[in-house]
Amino acid sequence: MEAIALFTSDAAFPVVIIAQREMVSPSLDDVALWGEERIMAINDNYNDKFELHDLEDVEINGMQAKTREYLMDLETVLPLKKKDIYIIHDNYGLIITFTSTAESYDNMIGIFDQMISSFEFINS
Repeated sequence: MEAIALFTSDAAFPVVIIAQREMVSPSLDDVALWGEERIMAINDNYNDKFELHDLEDVEINGMQAKTREYLMDLETVLPLKKKDIYIIHDNYGLIITFTSTAESYDNMIGIFDQMISSFEFINS
C-alpha cells in the first residue's frame, strides 16, 4: 500500500494524502515520474478528462522538491483540482497530494501551502 497517511475535514473536501514508495537512490525526477504514473492510472478511462500543469522546482523548508497542479474529472459536474508535492528522503519517494473541488481550490490552497512550508522529517 502506497498511501501512508490521510487527512480529511468534516466535509468531503479538502483532503490530503501522503504516499510513500521505496526506491533505489531516488531523484526528484523519479518521484515526479511516479506521480505522473499515479495520475495516469487514475484517469485510464478513455472518456476521463484531465489537465496536467508543468512541474515546478520548489524549496520546502530547506529541502528541494517538485510540485505539480492538475485538474481531474473535468467531464463531471464536480471537477477536482489537485496539487502534488514530490519529495525524496533516504531511499523513499513521497508524494503529498492536496485535493479540493476546482471551485474552492483557490480559497483552500493557501492553508495547504502554509502547512507544507513547515514540513520536515522528524527522524532524519
